[in-house]
Amino acid sequence: MFKANVNIKDKMYRQIVNSQDSIGRIYRIVSTLDSVEPENIYNKTALVTAEVLDVSQIIIYSVGRDSAYLRQKVRIGDMTEGEPHSLRIDDYPYLQQMMKEHNLFINRDLIKGLPDLAAPIIYEGRVIAVIQVYQMDFDKWSTFELNLMAVTSRLVSTSLARAYTWEQEMMERRYIPGTRILKEKEFVHIIEELRERHQMQKGYSVTIARIDLPGMTYKQIDQRLGNQIRLEDYMGILGDSVWIMFTDVNKQTLALIQKRLAQGGVLISEAKEVI
Repeated sequence: MFKANVNIKDKMYRQIVNSQDSIGRIYRIVSTLDSVEPENIYNKTALVTAEVLDVSQIIIYSVGRDSAYLRQKVRIGDMTEGEPHSLRIDDYPYLQQMMKEHNLFINRDLIKGLPDLAAPIIYEGRVIAVIQVYQMDFDKWSTFELNLMAVTSRLVSTSLARAYTWEQEMMERRYIPGTRILKEKEFVHIIEELRERHQMQKGYSVTIARIDLPGMTYKQIDQRLGNQIRLEDYMGILGDSVWIMFTDVNKQTLALIQKRLAQGGVLISEAKEVI
């Protein structure tokens, strides 16, 4: 019994030392935020959170401006590839409660289709992102680990909030006025950011498709496409055409998307993988 207690004590000590080191790394990320693009901050936050908690399967979702959907920003681990790219908040009671009460979610009943652990990122009194952990080992379900998740989410909230506000401030510069269509420089920049993300998410792919809507203004194209593409996809300018960037899709999914767009009167004249 004494030996077992000593082993537990040693393990707790190592956890505390390791967590303090990882929290220090989080602070270093915060201090360098001004020189790092928001997409990279999400990536680094996911990596640091994984190290603090000693887990390997994490997804960070951002909350849409309408607070109706979560959009996948970054994922870590092969087992997260099949998780939804967007989540409708009203479809998940734990998310509804999290949006209202800002509480940590613990999947004690091991309900299939839900994360083992989820924590909100709070900014100015509202949830702007959610960190979700999957496939946790049994020995990670201790009070210490759960408290560590709560502390970590509060620490990373500072950096993610800054990234969030930066994104909001950049909206007007990045998009064609009055639309959700990215200017060419920004569209290309996102492709490059996603190439960097691909180094961490090996199963991540990006396809761009040129759409054929002659005679329409950018605002008209935006209105036509707005309800037909997924939350995680982008519209942008390349050359003299409007393109859609489909993230994390395979050929079968792309074919279904093309069919749905065609039914809505949107034809794709060219498609190619860029990652």
